[in-house]
Amino acid sequence: MHQGQQTMASLPSLPQELIHQISSSLEDQDDLLSLRLTCKAFNQKFHDPHLTSIYQCRRIFFVPRSLQNILKIAKDPSGVGGRVKYLKFADSNPYCEIVSWPPSERDTEKTILKRSAKEKLSAAGSKFREETEEMISSGRDIKMLVEIFENLKNLRGIEIEKFSELPKRWEFNLLYPSMGVRPGNQIPGFMSLITINDIKAIGGNTSRKVITAALKSGIKSLQKLSNTYSTTHDAFSHNWFAEMVPSFPMFSTAFPNLRSLEISVCCKTTYCGQPLPAGEKNVCDWLEGLGDTLEELRFEYLIPAVSLEKTTMLPDGKGLPRLKVLQLRSILIDIDNLLGLLESCKDNLKELKILSCKTLDIKGGVFKLLKFLRKKVKRLRIFEAGFKDNEATREGSYPVRIHIYGDWESYPVNCMIWTKAQQKVFFLPNDWEIHTRQKFDTEANVVFEIDENDTAEGFWRGLLDGKWDEWDMMSSKDYYYNRELEADRKFRLKVG
Repeated sequence: MHQGQQTMASLPSLPQELIHQISSSLEDQDDLLSLRLTCKAFNQKFHDPHLTSIYQCRRIFFVPRSLQNILKIAKDPSGVGGRVKYLKFADSNPYCEIVSWPPSERDTEKTILKRSAKEKLSAAGSKFREETEEMISSGRDIKMLVEIFENLKNLRGIEIEKFSELPKRWEFNLLYPSMGVRPGNQIPGFMSLITINDIKAIGGNTSRKVITAALKSGIKSLQKLSNTYSTTHDAFSHNWFAEMVPSFPMFSTAFPNLRSLEISVCCKTTYCGQPLPAGEKNVCDWLEGLGDTLEELRFEYLIPAVSLEKTTMLPDGKGLPRLKVLQLRSILIDIDNLLGLLESCKDNLKELKILSCKTLDIKGGVFKLLKFLRKKVKRLRIFEAGFKDNEATREGSYPVRIHIYGDWESYPVNCMIWTKAQQKVFFLPNDWEIHTRQKFDTEANVVFEIDENDTAEGFWRGLLDGKWDEWDMMSSKDYYYNRELEADRKFRLKVG
């Protein structure tokens, strides 16, 4: 071996810290099992990472076999339940009866294969269907959940999935034992023809059951709760909040260590689609009840912001004083209301994202918000704002998105801006409006421009280095297009 030539370290010789990093990058727990079976050294090295991959994050389906399995783990005298840190609740029912269209002479080969796949999966789950229906109708599923939560002493996070994936190999083996999909085997090929919509649990109210059980058991160790989907009857709908008003004080007691909350709220609306103020107030009261512990909040209404005509109410009374990360999506923002919320968490906030939202005054409102952030929110490092808009009411150009990254106390910070301009394009005999968007990676110092300008117009012009005026002066006469002339030109080119 030449002097200075280095040999590559073998896998068994790597320190355990690197073994854990390698293991965490492997998504399939069967890969770790294969490594353990390679040799005695690998069995020892990958023993703990393999157990972590099996138990740390478990997905639960609302069927007896899945709930019984996690309950068995939670109560196992070996203490393996202590490894369970995160639970994901699937919004699908693997045992539901899958209905297909009746056979037809016009069926394609793919249609025939898909029908066969659905029949096979439906048959595999048929023996568990009655037991599942009985469990749900009797409320036994909630009782089992309470017992599960009471025995998982190290549970850190709960996620109620918006779009569940199809069962993985180890889940498939648990749910459909007759299929014989043990370690070393693969999921049957016909499953490639099954979609998640085939086993969707319509009206399952998964989130309502999970929150009900969590409140009854009280999960002192819970730090993260995520639910990014809701219907009118699920948890985190306006109807649910109205029912839960008397129980609001229970949440801070049941989840005293909750740090991160991600919720999508299904609105109770008026005839014109506006969220009812009473429903919004309930949401605000509930959030402020958790405000003593919350450090991260990701919040959205399940209604397009451009459809809203009245501003969305945010908790600006007591507020959320410990908040470090705030993400708002799909709401109509009242800037003063938002500033009231930010006032409560100005000493801790590090990240603010406003995504797909709407405000009645983009130019002036965002400038006012930036002035407040610059003056009072000293720890802010990430600011992103993106706005949806009723373009038909706008003239000229205006900002629709702005990103600012870095320490606002030091110069410079990185700033990017997207602007949109509206012009008329005349297509004879009709005319059309187009909306063009352009991104500016501004060279101006955004912090300096905030400090130096007292008006929104001056701020945006300074930040866009005169391009604002250039866009505003663009005339609709610059865009003229005659369909007949263009068609004639193409014809002559083709003939020629």
